[in-house]
Amino acid sequence: MNNNLNIMSNMGLNYNEMGINIKSNLMGYSNYNDFSNTNSLNSQFKTNSYSNISTKNLLYVADLPEDTCEEDMLSFFRDYHMTMCSVTTNYTKVYSLVYFENEDWAEKARFEMNGVKISAKYSINKVQIPVRICKWEAKQTISERTADDYKKNLLIKNISKDLSAHFFFKIFREYGDIRSCKLAVDYMGLSKGYGYVTYYSAAESEKAKDALDKKEYYGKNLLIEFLQPGMRRHPRKNNIYVKHFPRENFTDQDLKVYIIIFIDEAFFYNFILYYYYYF
Repeated sequence: MNNNLNIMSNMGLNYNEMGINIKSNLMGYSNYNDFSNTNSLNSQFKTNSYSNISTKNLLYVADLPEDTCEEDMLSFFRDYHMTMCSVTTNYTKVYSLVYFENEDWAEKARFEMNGVKISAKYSINKVQIPVRICKWEAKQTISERTADDYKKNLLIKNISKDLSAHFFFKIFREYGDIRSCKLAVDYMGLSKGYGYVTYYSAAESEKAKDALDKKEYYGKNLLIEFLQPGMRRHPRKNNIYVKHFPRENFTDQDLKVYIIIFIDEAFFYNFILYYYYYF
């Protein structure tokens, strides 16, 4: 915490004027590094009060690389009048809440830095990962969704590996305000060839689909379709592909015997492992 204060003071930010409790107000939990006013922090934790700040200045930054810290976010948004940030790491993802001086700077950062790659300063591998930047908003419940909400979500396939995440965002940004834009990448930050775009308006989503479907970028034509969250397009298959049979006259009955033996052996080894670890 003291290191973050020193960094902000070097940037010319008066941390006391902003208020030490901004972080707890943004996140809805207490700042356990500050013991100056424990009672007020506990009350804020219980009430989730956001009355002291404007959430329009707040951005949600997702898909961050491992070992990302507040210093990385300060450097990433150094030209956008960032005043406060908080980085959260759990088992599946790393994300940050970033607070800006005003709404204009927040929107400018969202449009210009979406999809730009970032690497963690104190990480060993120094892998650069494109970030996903969204407006901060309360999570929508299933009961609040409408029948046309799925039309706001687009699945884009057949994307060239040469198309960057930032350019991917700029392409779809021309057709409306984007709630979330994600180009799927592997652990090295390289494109997997597909991505997702969610608009605030279904009309804008349909407009983008009609304009960009089958359009060529870097030698490949985009394939765009609507994506309904939580729905499996095809039933799960239970088929097994088997090859390298031991002899030419191998029959279906022989295959059944091999499968039964394999299942029995797998059960036996699992039982041995269970007994070894728990008894």
